[in-house]
Amino acid sequence: KIRRILLAQGQTVGRYRVARLMRALRLRGRPYPRKNPPQARGTHSSAKNLLNQEVQAPAPHQRWVSDITDIRTGEGWLYLAAIRDLYSRRMVTGSTAHYLLGHPGV
Repeated sequence: KIRRILLAQGQTVGRYRVARLMRALRLRGRPYPRKNPPQARGTHSSAKNLLNQEVQAPAPHQRWVSDITDIRTGEGWLYLAAIRDLYSRRMVTGSTAHYLLGHPGV
């Protein structure tokens, strides 16, 4: 928004310069509330429940479950994805990705 305002006033600035100056001045954008955005409504469907509530696995590596969640931190959003084996209840694998506030794609 700041860059667009400056461009409208005739200033020639890039987004990285604005981001660098904001960091130097310790300015941060205000995160908007995370609600169901209009573009996401109806575009995603849930996966079918193939377990049909049978959460007891007969042997290791027969039934896995997964989940993705986001955790708000002071530096941005941390996304966590995990896969768990239902037989041993141990985590098979997991992954995290960080999304910094004001820096999309980082």
